[in-house]
Parts: sequence; C-alpha cells; structure tokens
Amino acid sequence: MPNRFSWILAILLLVQYVFSDQGGTDSFGHMWTDSRGVNAVGYEWQDIKSSSSNVFGPGAFDDEAPRQRTLPFSFSFYGVKHTAIYISPNGWLSFSAPADAAAVNDTLPSASAPDSIIAVFWDDLRSSVAQNGGVYYDVKGDAPNRRAIVQWEVYDSNSSPNVIFIQVILYEHSNLIKFQYNTMDSFYQNSATPTIGMAADASDGLTYFFGTGSGSVTPYSAILFHNKTLDGSAMAAIVPDTAVAGDNVTLNYKYYNISPTSAANLGRADRFAFANPFSNQPSISQIVINSSSAFIQYSENQPDNPGYATWFYDSNTDSVIVRTSSFDVIDSLNIVFTQTMPTTPSAGNTYASSFDAVLDSSSRAATTDGGYALEVTPAEITHYTFNPSGDQNTTAGTGVAYTVTARDQYGNAVANSGTVNLSTPGSSTAVLSDGSSMSFGGNSSISFTVTDNTSGSFTVH
Repeated sequence: MPNRFSWILAILLLVQYVFSDQGGTDSFGHMWTDSRGVNAVGYEWQDIKSSSSNVFGPGAFDDEAPRQRTLPFSFSFYGVKHTAIYISPNGWLSFSAPADAAAVNDTLPSASAPDSIIAVFWDDLRSSVAQNGGVYYDVKGDAPNRRAIVQWEVYDSNSSPNVIFIQVILYEHSNLIKFQYNTMDSFYQNSATPTIGMAADASDGLTYFFGTGSGSVTPYSAILFHNKTLDGSAMAAIVPDTAVAGDNVTLNYKYYNISPTSAANLGRADRFAFANPFSNQPSISQIVINSSSAFIQYSENQPDNPGYATWFYDSNTDSVIVRTSSFDVIDSLNIVFTQTMPTTPSAGNTYASSFDAVLDSSSRAATTDGGYALEVTPAEITHYTFNPSGDQNTTAGTGVAYTVTARDQYGNAVANSGTVNLSTPGSSTAVLSDGSSMSFGGNSSISFTVTDNTSGSFTVH
C-alpha cells in the first residue's frame, strides 16, 4: 500500500511539472518559461532550411559525430563565453567537442551527458533521403541582435517516419536560449523518451522534461531559458533637469548601472516604467537599448525579438510603460520623449521609475534616484507690472511705495539681473528713494518709494 501511494504521488508530480508554465532551478541562476499558461513566451518559428545547407551533408544520417560550426558572436553559457558550437543529429548541441553523438539520453545534469549541452529534444534521432530531412544552421539579424539558429528535421525510423521539426535559438547580447517545436508527430508527443533541458557539466543543469509519455512538448510551442532572479538595482535620471514653462521640450529618461544579476552575462530587464508628474502626456520618439536605437511601436504587447521595443501610456497609473523582448536590456536604456510643460513654474516634479524582468521570480524593483526630478522655470520676460497700478492720491511730503515685477507671457514672475530706469514726468521735485536706475539683482521684483513735497500730479515709468 505505501508503494502504491508513492507511485501515484510521483505521477501527480510529473504532470504538475510538465504542464506548468514556469519552473526549474539550477545553482547558476537559470529558470524556464514556456508558451502555455499565464506567464508565457511567444512561439515564432524562424525557418532557416531554405537559407542554409545541411550540416551533415546530403543523404541519410544516424548517430554521426557532432559537427562544429563557428558563431559570429561570443555567447555566454553558464558564465563561460564561447565562439563555436558542436551540433549532434540527436537533437542537441554543446559548446565543447563531444566524443560521439550521444544517442542515449539522460536527465540533466548527468555524468553521461556531454559537457555544456543544450538538449532541445535529445533522443535517438535520424534522417533519410526519402524524407528529405536534415540539420541546418544559420545566423539571422544584425549585430548586436543576431540569432544563431539550429534546426532539426528528423524522424524516429526510415521505414515508418515520425516527423519532428525543432529548433534552438541562441540570442546575442542577452545570451538567452529558446527552444521551438513546430511539427511534432503523435509518436513524439505521446511515446518518445526525450531529454529537454541544458547543463554546464555533471553537477549543474536544468531539466524541463525527461521520461516517457504525453506532455513533453506539443506542436507550435516554445521554451525560454533565462534568469531566475533580477537582483541588484538600477539608476535613473532625466536630462535636462529643467524646462521652460509652456514649451514643448525633448527629454531623455535614462536607466543605467543596471547591476549584475545572479546569472552572469544574461539579459537583465524587459519592462521599464516612469511616472508622469504632469497632466500633459509624454510622446516617445526614440528608445535606445545600450548604444543601439530600437524599432519602436505604440503597443501594450511585448515584442518577441531583441532590438525592438513597445511603449504605451497607462492612464490608471499616469505612467509610461516600455517593453523590450524578454531580458533584452543588459547595460542601459534611454527613452527620448517630448512633452509640453505646464505654464506655471514648479520644482520637484518627480519622474520616479521602476524596472523589471517580467518572467523571473523576483518582484518589480524601484530605481535609485540619479536625478529624475524636473524643474519648470518661467519663460522669457515679456512685460513689467506696477503695484499698485492706476492713479494714487497722497498728501504732499508723504511717499507712495511701488513694486515693479518682471513677468513672462503667462504672468509668471521672472528672476533676472536686468536694470530699470525710472523717471517721474510731470514733476521736477518728485524724489525716487533709490535713484533713477535700479537693478533686479537676481530677483523678480524691485521696490521703491516716490515722494513729492509739491502739490501736483506726475507719472512714474
């Protein structure tokens, strides 16, 4: 009886593991997210058969030794950078030269597995001339967002072919790994015994699936291997930090010093948000990822590919939200936007922000204030006002106090260092308390008194 319950528990745990949309852990800091569930990655098949040649040449192949291919960029795997891969016909590749094709698969990590293995569908696979199968390798995209792709079109036997079209994508710059499953014959969905996962060596690795039975993978699905946690912090600042009232200004919102994550050299974030302190909404004109300008679109959807970014305005939180592909940003992000300033000067207008890697297991983090407050300053002086204004009556010998204020087109007081020249036409005996020439001295107003001991009328200007 105890054995029966243990067997049932094992089956339940296997089902829960296979059909979960996220999971996995290794000591380096990886986890995985697949394309089924609330937290999901996108499936986007990138066919390379027509643009590349068969890695194993024309004809049938079965357990041939892995073939080396050179990467056009350095790819970091478990913190070690590589510039070559070794492709096996049995649904896997590695970054070290393996002794053989390793047709017999095992759970990961394992001493029987090749070192630095990426197992997309590790099983005893083959191809034949009749089925026109093959294994293909190509590189797509432009630096720094290139993608090295290996694609298998293989079968379980020559006499009764069961088709499987699968691929792995290695992303430059973010060092993420994506498995995609296009065509999966019912045999491979229900009866195959693959290993799906990756490992650095015999001691550190991550298994997505190992075993027999339904639920390994399904057609048109994907799995992304990425960071487990986004730790550390990021700085944020706005440049310039002053703007003139009423102007339509261009501002740069910069995220920088994104600290290293627990998994070295993996992409660090993919969601950025900053609060809008004003009623006028910003409009994004450019997003720069590291040093490269991204292709941008107004959308709430996350882009699938590196080098792209989407943005939208969240009216519920009065915030700008920017999304990049999963874990796309490594070092910095610069958001260029235009915004019309209010006509009233103010200080301490805070564009507080946060950053996040949506698929990881950590919480959204607030940025450290590197200077993301903006001051709105008055516009240029357009006129001066007198206070009091209009006609004034007083007794001879008693002074009248005046204040002159420099103002912009919106009526805001403007601090300045200009000088005003005052006179009192109509009276030769009126006296200005501080003389006929007065400097604002960095203030927006000056004050003076006019006194006349002779009865009469005059004008101050």
